[in-house]
Amino acid sequence: MNERNPCIDPQHGDTVTVGNETREVESVNGDRVIYSWPGKVAVRTMYLDAWRAWAADASGYHVAEAQAA
Repeated sequence: MNERNPCIDPQHGDTVTVGNETREVESVNGDRVIYSWPGKVAVRTMYLDAWRAWAADASGYHVAEAQAA
């Protein structure tokens, strides 16, 4: 089974780290990724293409476990 890569296909709960910055995916709405920084209240939005460009230099990521329906 291939693991989903949140740098390309982000989903709620995924985290991606580039350098010393880690972002956590809050949700994906169409072509927009809503994200925050773990432990912070601030939330930001960016286009999916911009997320992919930022995440292209990822030094690590964590795939959130699938939620039971």
